Amino acid sequence: MFTFLSNSAAPPGQDDDNHTGVGEFCQTSLELHLFSSPALFHCTNVLFVLGVNGVHDDDGEHVGSLSFPLRINQILLYGLILVEESTECWQTFDDRSFTFIQSAITWAQAQQLCVALGGNLATIHNQQEEQFVKGVAEGRDAWIGFSDAQEVRDGVWLWINGEPVTFTGWCDGEPNNLHGPQQCAVINYSAKKCWDDAHCLIKRPFVCEKELCV
Repeated sequence: MFTFLSNSAAPPGQDDDNHTGVGEFCQTSLELHLFSSPALFHCTNVLFVLGVNGVHDDDGEHVGSLSFPLRINQILLYGLILVEESTECWQTFDDRSFTFIQSAITWAQAQQLCVALGGNLATIHNQQEEQFVKGVAEGRDAWIGFSDAQEVRDGVWLWINGEPVTFTGWCDGEPNNLHGPQQCAVINYSAKKCWDDAHCLIKRPFVCEKELCV
């Protein structure tokens, strides 16, 4: 029994980098799988493993520890696994690119996956960036890299990459810890499409960012 948490699939042999227009490019990206029993992958790039309960080859023999990323032809994996099988588009804004990952996972898991892609959860520094990132997220509520869980003193919100906080887009009365500790930020909340504080363990889609190659 398994659950696919991302829903696009690239045809076999599709190029990793396909330019689709000004300010947008595509590369092979992610699917997140949760397996309660072993499953066989063929010719798959395994990028990141959040927790593997067992790693075996296709003969059922235990493989032991593996380093990632790696290219495999046939292998059995089970646990919580990030694999590279589908195509996502990255959209550029100034010196960064952004992508929306539809897999609904916790804030911490989302940050780990963004790091595996070479970046972080998205950061926002002005209203123009906010509008752009909201569009990347297709108007859906999504995690960004803003949290007060990083500080001992509650209420000090910081960007995940340590950049200064120069802009916020909170909904009226937020952040408010209405339902207990709510230490992670969500964009596109409610009909007003503003920011909300939320429990970090809630599972949501998310926006990643990374710097453009110079």
